[in-house]
Amino acid sequence: MWIRLMDLPLEYWRPKLLFEIANGVGPPLMIDESTKRRAFGHYGRVLVEIDIS
Repeated sequence: MWIRLMDLPLEYWRPKLLFEIANGVGPPLMIDESTKRRAFGHYGRVLVEIDIS
């Protein structure tokens, strides 16, 4: 599931930190390309694994 990390200060827009934050929801799998390039800026997107069983 893609999650949005809203209102993050610029110092948190590094892959390792985004993964650490997203890990609170589920194991992170990848970061969205726009987030990697910091192209959008309103929120970061991270794909996390969610167990729905």
